[in-house]
Amino acid sequence: MPPAVPGIRLREMFEQTFPAKGLTLVPQQKVERLELTEGGATLHLKDSYGDVVIETDATILATGRFLSGGLQADRQGVHETLLNIPVRQPASRAEWYRSDYFDPQGHQINRSGIEVDGHFRPLSADGAPIHERLFAAGILLAHQDWIRQRCGAGVAIASAYKAVEAASKIVSG
Repeated sequence: MPPAVPGIRLREMFEQTFPAKGLTLVPQQKVERLELTEGGATLHLKDSYGDVVIETDATILATGRFLSGGLQADRQGVHETLLNIPVRQPASRAEWYRSDYFDPQGHQINRSGIEVDGHFRPLSADGAPIHERLFAAGILLAHQDWIRQRCGAGVAIASAYKAVEAASKIVSG
């Protein structure tokens, strides 16, 4: 399908606004590795020109779920693919789906994702933030069912806004 006009306009706005704010847009590239550092993170990408390394003061993880590659499922369960962050998920595979595909309650697998604190920082298994300057947004977050609720863009925009707001406050002190 061709891209939507609002998406094209949003991208053009990013391309014009980011450089003025000292930001670099690296479109259509996937982060292959993310190293958390004391002052932020180092992102490793690869594009047609070779390796790209980006140092950041804060990082927002918005890798999506299964189709985007942010989550991966196997026989043992659901896993976050970049940092191996714990994933909130049904206790067993037998609980992933309901027998009726159109069950009004939806399927539990669609609510799988990573837990975050009030600042949208991903949580470890013990409930503590994984890193002070790592944040998460979008459909990667646990407890929301964007498929059934038809709110993928809303979840992405609202959570990204809050994650950016929290990151800005933490980075600026």
